[in-house]
Amino acid sequence: MNLLKLSRITANQQYENLASEISKTFSHEVSEQPTAYTQFLVGLDFAFGPSYEVVVAEGKDKEQKNEILQLLNQSFIPNKVLVFLPASNTKEINDLAKYTKSQKSIGDMTTVFVCKNFQCSLPTTDKGK
Repeated sequence: MNLLKLSRITANQQYENLASEISKTFSHEVSEQPTAYTQFLVGLDFAFGPSYEVVVAEGKDKEQKNEILQLLNQSFIPNKVLVFLPASNTKEINDLAKYTKSQKSIGDMTTVFVCKNFQCSLPTTDKGK
């Protein structure tokens, strides 16, 4: 699961390839005793998708940011990864997750981008969406 999530955060296929090799290596054991490998099976579900990359670009209103992050973490959504872009100092994150370079807050409001396979929907600042 960690390799898969790291792959989705960084858009680095090598991590997903490593996770696939691990799956192949242990597939026989998992099929023999699936109840002993529940987290492994959660990782398989994540791998087969769909999964989502949610990018939150911080705006100036800290309360709005906190409300959005709380909403995103309120529900159990196992097939999502969350990338947080602070209002300043995003270079390291942009270098790690290159697909976030063009994602900025809109009108100084915390902005959410929901992406699937690194293709992002239109951004929103609406907490209800």
